[in-house]
Amino acid sequence: METSTQDPYLPKLFSMLIINNGYWQFTNVNKARSGDQSVQYIEEQPQLFLFSMKFICIFFVLYYAVDLQVKSKHNPVFEESIVYEKTALASTSQFCEQFVIDIFKKGGSVADAAIVALSVQGLTSPQSLGIGGGFLLVYYDRKNTEAHVLNAREYSPSGTTRDMYKESRCPAWGGLASAIPGEILGYWDLHRRFGKLPWSSLFEPAIKLCKEGIPLTTPTSEMLIKMRTSILASPTLKEIFCDPKTGNVYKKGDFMKRPALARTFEVIAREGADAFYDGRLTEQFVRDIENNGGIITMNDMKNYRTKWTVPISMDLPKKGRIYTTPCPGSGQVFLSILDVMFSLGRSDVPGVNWFRIVEAWKHAFGNRSAMDGPYLSDEVTVEKYDPSMAKMILKTIHTNSATSADVRNYSKDFKQIFREGGTCNICLLAPNGDAISVTSSINYAIGAQYASTSTGIIMNNHMMDFAIPEYMDKFYSANQLAPEKQPVSCMVPSIIINTKTNDVKMVVGAAGGFKIITATSQMILETLLFDIPQEYAIVHRRLHHQLIPMVIFYEDGFPQNILDELKKFGHHVERMLPGSSGAIISVSKDGIRASGDLRRLGSASGY
Repeated sequence: METSTQDPYLPKLFSMLIINNGYWQFTNVNKARSGDQSVQYIEEQPQLFLFSMKFICIFFVLYYAVDLQVKSKHNPVFEESIVYEKTALASTSQFCEQFVIDIFKKGGSVADAAIVALSVQGLTSPQSLGIGGGFLLVYYDRKNTEAHVLNAREYSPSGTTRDMYKESRCPAWGGLASAIPGEILGYWDLHRRFGKLPWSSLFEPAIKLCKEGIPLTTPTSEMLIKMRTSILASPTLKEIFCDPKTGNVYKKGDFMKRPALARTFEVIAREGADAFYDGRLTEQFVRDIENNGGIITMNDMKNYRTKWTVPISMDLPKKGRIYTTPCPGSGQVFLSILDVMFSLGRSDVPGVNWFRIVEAWKHAFGNRSAMDGPYLSDEVTVEKYDPSMAKMILKTIHTNSATSADVRNYSKDFKQIFREGGTCNICLLAPNGDAISVTSSINYAIGAQYASTSTGIIMNNHMMDFAIPEYMDKFYSANQLAPEKQPVSCMVPSIIINTKTNDVKMVVGAAGGFKIITATSQMILETLLFDIPQEYAIVHRRLHHQLIPMVIFYEDGFPQNILDELKKFGHHVERMLPGSSGAIISVSKDGIRASGDLRRLGSASGY
């Protein structure tokens, strides 16, 4: 049963929606001073007052939504919240969520639902993810009150060398940019441990879409137009993304068929993951990569392994605990941001909250530059949250009344530059209380900009996540190119539980390269520290700072008074197009709410 919760606060207290201090505040008129004439008016004309105030607020929200659309067609707009009773899903991108709902209704597990969601999302958002990439996943097992992380990220080929891109004119594209994909083995290992429905049945939706036609979403059609020249120049991409009738890229409303990928899914559905890593698909798949200049070998595919590990966690106020991904994810520095902000609490001074958040971001990215990814041969170790990082940041924020433009104040040995990549995050909550937050990626838009002809798989370019010497001012050791190694990622899919009940409190994640860290922390802080309902927090205009460049980037419409105060702290600000997209599921005594970020026309559903 679905219950509409539009304007949930208006009939109860009536609250006026105010944008102030960089966040939404809800002001209860019943708490006004007893001598205030407005209170006297309320007591004398209650019905008229409530009607007038509700009209004003509805007008304000509608005006705000229209204003967002007018300023930029990509800007987020408010969407009313739906309350679900049993289950929910949310995604940073648009896809066919009914397939996932059907899995739950058939008695499938949250693991089954995640496999369907990822395989289908890879078709509707091929620019962001697919089985040519990899993922990081956080799983919460409600029955056993245990959390797990599945690392199915890509490893570099065994033939990787530190100077392999020295002579490359364009290392981001082509086979040399591709790492060994982990997506399919990730599905397999997830299903072996937590799946309920037959493995083969989980690929039926993807096969059906590939054969009958994948509806082209607005973000995908816009991407095809933007990358039209590159697509037409690539025979393998042209075969996938161009309408054979017109010779041009598909447009919104078209249905895109992918017969080669359908055959690949059918083989994997029948024969399991081995068909891809050490079976009938492997040899030709490797040859396709070699034909595009890549160095992935048959042994690289055969030796690939996913890893189950323990999530990195931290206790939160109000009986909360957050679980997120250790390295190669950025969980350690991500938790330091939350630790700093929850330790400081909420300030009543308009710009102080944002000054603190931005300083925490800058320190986090400074510390992240020293992170190094794991090797395939490494034993699985437990990475625990280290609060010393947050304690150091807290001393700096308490001491300084202004920001610094000197990178050395945030990192003693800054080691990397940051390049932008794309991703997708999916949040799932099952009827039995189990939950998954998973972030998947092929890195840049359309990955390495080529596909395997035999399998129809679009390949990742995650080798670009390493610190490549040719793009650095000097040689650095952290996150350096090496054989059979994972690059560091900004992925931080997260699950928050209530430690009193052991039930899921929130499932959250984001997409958008380096904006993942800032967007996810911003959504969590707005909901849990600033007490903003998630449907507002997910559309709230965002800031971003990644230390280099030394600039606060802001989305159009972010409160100008806050930007002015940040300038007084010494910050330089520049406007940016929305580059991050979030997904949230939250659980309360009122029910389950799910929100997909409309920056990328995100999806949310449930029952």
